[in-house]
Amino acid sequence: MDELIPAVMEYAEQTYPEDIIHEAWDDFYGQDTEFEENPYADMFIKWFLFLWIPEEAEDIDGGYPSPHTIGASFLKAHNHHMDSLSVKVLEASLNDPLSFWQVEAIEDQRGVFVKDLLLGRERFVEEITGAQHFKKWDILLANMQTVDGLHVFNITSPFVLPPNAKPSLQEAFPIDPTAPDAISQLFESDLDLLIFYQDVIDELFAASTPMVRNMDGKELIFTKSVYSLDPAIRNEIFDILSNAGSFEPLEDSEPSSAKFLWTAAPEKSSPLETVIKGHLQLGKKRLVTECNSAERDNELRKILQDMLGTRLTHQKTASDPINLSLPIDRDHAEATAPLNLDELPREVRDQLTVNLENIYLKWADESVPALDHQTPRQAVKSEEGRARVIDLINDWENQMAHMKNPQFRFDFNRLRDDLGLPRE
Repeated sequence: MDELIPAVMEYAEQTYPEDIIHEAWDDFYGQDTEFEENPYADMFIKWFLFLWIPEEAEDIDGGYPSPHTIGASFLKAHNHHMDSLSVKVLEASLNDPLSFWQVEAIEDQRGVFVKDLLLGRERFVEEITGAQHFKKWDILLANMQTVDGLHVFNITSPFVLPPNAKPSLQEAFPIDPTAPDAISQLFESDLDLLIFYQDVIDELFAASTPMVRNMDGKELIFTKSVYSLDPAIRNEIFDILSNAGSFEPLEDSEPSSAKFLWTAAPEKSSPLETVIKGHLQLGKKRLVTECNSAERDNELRKILQDMLGTRLTHQKTASDPINLSLPIDRDHAEATAPLNLDELPREVRDQLTVNLENIYLKWADESVPALDHQTPRQAVKSEEGRARVIDLINDWENQMAHMKNPQFRFDFNRLRDDLGLPRE
């Protein structure tokens, strides 16, 4: 195919009007931009050569696959001078329409198992690059080349769609896969498929990042406050904190730097016996507190002021958003970089992991608008609701799979097990 594309492109330049590629680009993208530097450029060139039908074609109703594409015209003019494999590859490029394919399994260094969401076709695609870059449940707009029983992607979209696009695209293109003209319907829907895909991608790029929250429902923001103290009363402060029921001294603390956990009783629905709400480190001249939200920091400051009064003087508070999707460059980390969980004390990491896991597991009993405000546990009792819950979990899993070097990964099979759904 790599050798065929330049040959078909040269044929197009010699045979068709000079501005034909811009006419095709206007159909494909519909915006007054140059395609050369556009992320859709590679997809567009193949679509232009193998699927686009020039407006001046005399017989638009000539059936599908159309004999009026540039690739079909090239094949008719040059097939007698081509080797048999090149003819098969070119015919395969012309004979399959665009459709939405979902990745259902990945075999490393070999390929991906995909399903056509519109026609129900299933294929194993020999695609080593795809096996490295695709994630389970990704959806892409693509067409296939099938030569001697082997399937490879030909035209592929530059960006994948999330699994939650599946219901809307199936609703937008209700094609009966058993209809004799199902493939023809897909060919006829070519431009509509492209417009739908580009609209979804535009919405995704415009969407804001979802907020990650702690067990109080507050945005996760690592917050550190520093208080100064008189070294002469440091032991007095230590005794007050040690005797307060809400602060638990840690036995492995250094004598000159005592550490405390700030704990509280959990909500009734929580499986935890206690919740760690923050950490304190008492040095000779200062007290440093760490919490995972601004609200907790403010709450702790009020507790300390009520308990210690003028013994402490608040100096400063600094905050860093906790972005678990961002990788940490441990060799070039700066003070302003996102929080590196590996740098937190072990008990903090463990508690944060428990908090995050419970956020995922508690979803099973939360009202979900996408499930008509049922909880997932209620929804799985019906066949339709069960399918929707499976799609939502797959979408969530897919989002996490696309995070680059995340600092936390959740095992979604724990959620599936809890809801009685099959493991993936």
